Amino acid sequence: MWGNPVPGTDVPLEHVRFEPSSAIEKTPNDASIDYESLLFIDTVHSLPAGYTPEKGSEIKFKETTFSVEKVEPVYAVDPDTPHHYEVYLT
Repeated sequence: MWGNPVPGTDVPLEHVRFEPSSAIEKTPNDASIDYESLLFIDTVHSLPAGYTPEKGSEIKFKETTFSVEKVEPVYAVDPDTPHHYEVYLT
């Protein structure tokens, strides 16, 4: 599927990097978030082009479904265009 994905439909992701990880982040109200995995989406090579998941959406990798907790753009040379996105999954 290319173009703008329809909300509520599956979007197959290609050319991404998935890494199991273990990180705990404290929130301002002293709660903790335990991240299980990190997904890297490259703005040039990942498909579908221009796709960025939203907080609360689901990512399925193999047989496990994760929830998107946070999406952070990471910038390189161009300060206006992200080089890639780091998607924190729980």
